[in-house]
Amino acid sequence: MKKNRETGFVLLATIAALILAGCPQEVVEDPSGDAGLSSITINEISVEAPEGIDRDAWLADDFQVSSMNVAEAIFPSDAFDGDGEMKNASVGVSTAGSGAEIYFLKVSSILKPEADDPGWTTDSSFTFKDKDSLYIQVTSADKRSQSYYRVQIIRLSSETGLLALVIGSRGVPLADAPGATTIADVTPVDSNQLVFGVENFNVPVEALKKDPLAQAQYGLVKASETGEPQWSDTATYTLDEGDKVYIKVTSSDAAASRYYGVRIHTFLRVSSVNIGGISELIPEHGAASAAGAVGVEIVRTLETVSGVLSTISSDFSTVEYDLVSANGTPSFKPITLTTTVSYTHGGVLYLRASGDGVPAEYFRFNIVLKTNNRAISGITIGGTAVTTVGTGATGVSVGTGTGLRGAASISGTVAAGPVAVTFESDKARVTGFAVLASNVNPTAASYTAVDPPATTFNLASAITTGQHLHIRVEAENGTVWYHRIVVTVTL
Repeated sequence: MKKNRETGFVLLATIAALILAGCPQEVVEDPSGDAGLSSITINEISVEAPEGIDRDAWLADDFQVSSMNVAEAIFPSDAFDGDGEMKNASVGVSTAGSGAEIYFLKVSSILKPEADDPGWTTDSSFTFKDKDSLYIQVTSADKRSQSYYRVQIIRLSSETGLLALVIGSRGVPLADAPGATTIADVTPVDSNQLVFGVENFNVPVEALKKDPLAQAQYGLVKASETGEPQWSDTATYTLDEGDKVYIKVTSSDAAASRYYGVRIHTFLRVSSVNIGGISELIPEHGAASAAGAVGVEIVRTLETVSGVLSTISSDFSTVEYDLVSANGTPSFKPITLTTTVSYTHGGVLYLRASGDGVPAEYFRFNIVLKTNNRAISGITIGGTAVTTVGTGATGVSVGTGTGLRGAASISGTVAAGPVAVTFESDKARVTGFAVLASNVNPTAASYTAVDPPATTFNLASAITTGQHLHIRVEAENGTVWYHRIVVTVTL
């Protein structure tokens, strides 16, 4: 039955009709003026009636339903079908005053329904979805008072996600915090944004859940401890370096829990050093002084390295640098977007991270650049020096052009002896050799490996006149070079 809003006129018309029909008039001797609700039930779920809004407030142009008190009717997930609907839900109410007139209106939006909305009905059976609102209009028996009430349908869920997690004033980057189904499987977020310095006393922790009805609990595991923490519904902690803060979110239907973790830092951190586009390893934290900083090697397979220097550090810290000799004292300078440095072998790169309220941290990097020097100063075969060495070439088969190849004139009595190579760099080594006829050019498969690489190797058999000795060498930085020696044997 739809509601006729002109209730006063209907009442007068009804009385007039009864008189005209000669029927006796039923009179409410003491009609109630109370438009209050005392209880609400939906599918036998009792809901405490909220405080209502009177008609004048409801009709006000600036009235928003968000200002209404709302009662939550909470149902288990299995009360809804596969389409997410709870069909034929029965609504029952009891009123504070006798004889009150009750109308209902279900909406799925947050907009305020109009007082004359045609959807108002006395029918008390509805199909509900999660977050639907049921409005109840109560008109007192004496028609002098009218109140409006709002009930929201809530479906319990298995949602255990977080919308936000704040420790102190610092938001945890949730993209790095997927959580896990057990605390043992949690990888705590280890972020440069979470550096507390001396601001580590009485730090509040607060989780904003995706499902407001889910339960969040908090726990702290000190750096020196292991195992699961003692859980609490609220959290305020004094934090130290390496402590872990955990959050346990239990879904509103109690069917699932998820754990989240954050590792705390109380010192400034530089998590990345990048030179010329290549990131270097960095210690977890620095030292209290430049002199006390432990050297970390930056190793490159180049003789010189230069490029733009950049760092990733704590979000409120300033990082400065200096590049000095092995025994030099740093004089720190700001790092800009265009700061360019050139590394030399044996040099030292220093970084200093500083910030308000946090002790400065110093980092040291020892520069190790691998040489490309693979030059050969001499070769002996069976103790006899090779006449010329030649420059060699990068190709596996060195041509016979002037300056590329070498030459050897040796006695037949030593033609099968050991071969020794002398390099200008103590880092270069022989990695392979081959003995082939003069008309045969070697391939990669022609070489017998010298493993491990060395400066000497033994020939398997004597070299004969006209044969060529091929030698493969490698510099410290991995550059591979090939040499050809034309051998003449004298008897």
